[in-house]
Amino acid sequence: MSVADENLFLSQPEFIEDDPRTGRPEVFGYKIDAAFMLRRHQILMPKTLVENKSILDLGSCNAATGAWCLSQGAKFYTGVEMQDRFVETSAKNLSRYYPQSRWEIE
Repeated sequence: MSVADENLFLSQPEFIEDDPRTGRPEVFGYKIDAAFMLRRHQILMPKTLVENKSILDLGSCNAATGAWCLSQGAKFYTGVEMQDRFVETSAKNLSRYYPQSRWEIE
């Protein structure tokens, strides 16, 4: 099974578990879960778009997009987030799976 075929958000569940939008009612349009995040990122950030690129993510929340892009071969990921709790969560979760030399959270 290739990386593109597996659901990153099931194998790296922190990026879903630590997302405050998971408890949001569906009346707001969609529910954040592993299946939704996989579909969203496959459509918006396909491997052909991010591979060997440097990615800038404004309003990066918990860096789930960073995890996706790095898993798809992005050269470097920069997440920009205003809320300290998301900065801390992002750094903690990214450091579990990706070398610090490939990402930063501002």
